[in-house]
Amino acid sequence: MDCYFCYSGAQPRPQSVITRPLGVCRICHCAACYGHGIRDRRNAWWICIACDINLLSLRDPLHNYESDEDLTFAQPDDTPRTASPYKNLDSFLFHRPAWKEYQREFEDLQNENTTIYKYIPQKIWETQSNEMQLKLAAALYIAKLSKLSPEDWPAIFQRQKSTGTPING
Repeated sequence: MDCYFCYSGAQPRPQSVITRPLGVCRICHCAACYGHGIRDRRNAWWICIACDINLLSLRDPLHNYESDEDLTFAQPDDTPRTASPYKNLDSFLFHRPAWKEYQREFEDLQNENTTIYKYIPQKIWETQSNEMQLKLAAALYIAKLSKLSPEDWPAIFQRQKSTGTPING
């Protein structure tokens, strides 16, 4: 069994190495190596890079925790995931420290409207809170940096497929 992301040509996470697949993603069930997956320390799930940034890009955080250390996925396995386990970008970076070195790039991208509007319609972008815009900018930056296949991008960026706007530009 090969890593789905190695096979598709995606770049590994920073500070990681390509290995034989270590696990199968708890969410999408694809095989992922250490460079394209991570063991979530909150609940011992193996999560692939695509599902991790999908979780980051979901709209509303789950507010069922006292601190970032106590954060857990609250929904049962059979419930559609509609909320992010990350209340803000700092929460994501706390659990995914390898991405912390890119925080400045995430913030810069948040302010580059011409780039953002290629992926998210302006009227949708402008209705998002500042925290949500920063989380979306981080998800977009990670998707592009990782060279994920557009099919593996968070759903909010895939909406542009139907309009004919390129999503991997």
